[in-house]
Amino acid sequence: MFFFKPLRWLRRLIVMGFFAAVLALGYFAVMNYLSSKVHETHRSDAIVVLGAAQFNGKPSPLFQNRLDHALAMYRAGVSQHIVTVGGNQPGDRFTEGQAGRDYLIGRGVPSAAVQAVKTGSNSWNSLQAVAAQLSPPSSYRITLVTDSVHMARVYEMSKVLGFGAIYRNSTIGGAGSHYSPSRVFHECMGSVWFQIGQRWLQ
Repeated sequence: MFFFKPLRWLRRLIVMGFFAAVLALGYFAVMNYLSSKVHETHRSDAIVVLGAAQFNGKPSPLFQNRLDHALAMYRAGVSQHIVTVGGNQPGDRFTEGQAGRDYLIGRGVPSAAVQAVKTGSNSWNSLQAVAAQLSPPSSYRITLVTDSVHMARVYEMSKVLGFGAIYRNSTIGGAGSHYSPSRVFHECMGSVWFQIGQRWLQ
């Protein structure tokens, strides 16, 4: 009978781990949804546009939707400074940051008003690069622009980086604004892993 007790505890741990994972995913799914509904238009030092795919210097529809949203906020006077973010994939001639900057300048934004941060292979690396450029980050108020399903994760990352104020304004309609089970699951898993890495693995 003694040999069966470790197996019993192992089964209990597996079941507990499963329910803990379900609760964590549920929590982040709710946070994801609530964050997507926040559209703040407070005056900021910079509008930070999270990068997405670009094709030979042309923003993808998803990235273009983010850039158009940031452009509307710029024209509305939310900020006079836009930061476009993102590196490139091996073999790419352009970075996401540069493609985003060129796109905005082509639509009338003065070149001095757009800063391209051309590094970062993922959201965390990109925001770290932004924090290095806007230094110290505690002195800057930023408005994040990205897809609604992506907002909760980058908002938590920005809080860890210590910006002075962080406002959220996700895209409304257009490419990337729809919710799908796969995208929500992907973002929730990303949030779980980020929190684990920040809270328990450092």
